Amino acid sequence: MCALMHALGYSQTASGTHPDDAVRLESVSNYSRGLLYKSQKEYRTAISYFEKALEEKSELYRVYFHLAECYYRLNDVKKTEYYASLSVGEKRDFIPSHMLLYNARMKSKDYPGAADVLQTMLRADPTNSKAHFLSGQLFMNRLGDDEKAAKHFERLLELSKEHSIEQFYGEYAHYYLGYISYKKGNHEKAVYHLKETVNLNEQNRPARAMLIDILMANYLLDDAINNIESYFKLFSENAKMHAYLGRIYYLRNDIKAVAHLRKASEQMNYDGLLSKALLMELSGQGHNAVGFKNSIEKIRGVYFAACGSGKNP
Repeated sequence: MCALMHALGYSQTASGTHPDDAVRLESVSNYSRGLLYKSQKEYRTAISYFEKALEEKSELYRVYFHLAECYYRLNDVKKTEYYASLSVGEKRDFIPSHMLLYNARMKSKDYPGAADVLQTMLRADPTNSKAHFLSGQLFMNRLGDDEKAAKHFERLLELSKEHSIEQFYGEYAHYYLGYISYKKGNHEKAVYHLKETVNLNEQNRPARAMLIDILMANYLLDDAINNIESYFKLFSENAKMHAYLGRIYYLRNDIKAVAHLRKASEQMNYDGLLSKALLMELSGQGHNAVGFKNSIEKIRGVYFAACGSGKNP
């Protein structure tokens, strides 16, 4: 116990040198015991000692924080919020209390309240990359505000030029900005951010797949081929990617289309059916392909330009 007290930064004066020594030692002991029981996951016992430690009124923000954390472990969200808020009130730049309050509000699905916590955290620490990243995710995924989300992701990327941030944050800031740009119809910006994403992490499969989708939609076919080839090197076989390559080579009258279309045609979905129709055309069954492609059009609701007999995109 003495070693634990020493590690916590508390010290004792010589016996009898100060009239409050006995009270201070008792309070230190309560705090130390609270930490000990908390580390052993005996949260209710820990709470009883932290409550006694409050009487000393020393570094209350830490005691409030540990009380909040104990209640969080006990799934008592209201008391977690109560004590975490007290901790934030005592010391606004103590980030762990902000994070605990944020987690409690997320747990109770109070998403606007969670967003408020993150904004308070950013006022205390404007360069906190985690707070910007979580704010962006929260506004995008829970609050449906892509504009505010984008501002946080963009600020995060600005911070990365001035401060060292985790690669994960930079990677996914680009990824989410790519997704937001794609939703808004800004494909050029989407392509930029998604390329930055895969530059930071070539193993980011969703980013690579979305990038290829956008490249195909905009007929940036050489770029699409390069990214599909990278996809095949990094990941397992994928029928959709084979379908894309099949369409590209079909449009270019390249015999390599056949092998890719055959692999894609094994799937009973839009890409598979379209690949089968293109194979019919290449094999001279154009009369059968016409009716088949019309059926696909009804299923999909969208007519892909590669289906046209003139092969004009």
